[in-house]
Amino acid sequence: MWLRTGQGYELSKEPQISQWIRDESFKYGPNFQVKYVGDDPRLVKVETYERICYKTLILNDTGDVPVTSERVVEAIYKIEEFTEEYRIGGMSGDDIDNYLTQNGFNQLSVEELAQLVKQHEQREEEIQQNDKVIDSKDEQSKEQIELSINEIQRESDVKGEQKQAKEEL
Repeated sequence: MWLRTGQGYELSKEPQISQWIRDESFKYGPNFQVKYVGDDPRLVKVETYERICYKTLILNDTGDVPVTSERVVEAIYKIEEFTEEYRIGGMSGDDIDNYLTQNGFNQLSVEELAQLVKQHEQREEEIQQNDKVIDSKDEQSKEQIELSINEIQRESDVKGEQKQAKEEL
């Protein structure tokens, strides 16, 4: 079971998760707790208390007597972040799985998935190269702006010196 939410979301505010918490609470009663684990807001510990009922033979008695006990069952879930696109579409939890199934992503073979991953990596590389080009152009334009500002300051300094020289004469 994946709990999906955007980072910074409070678990109880996410509709799919709050519904899941209600469902689980109904199953386990008030002993169901959801806690954050450590500093990572995406790690969540879910504690449930399982009632264990087993029969034990008591020698002084004539029959088996059921003895109940409790044990804590802990599960740690990593909350999977989804993209802004999904968040804007209001999708979370099972909606994302349904979307992937409807679009055929869940039926892809390993080779097709590997090909998609390669395409994605190539796109990422292209984007990074484009970013580098844009950054270098930004640097060049900043340098040109600084040079032109320096030239303007020099010209105004020269004009100021010329005015002072004229005033002194």
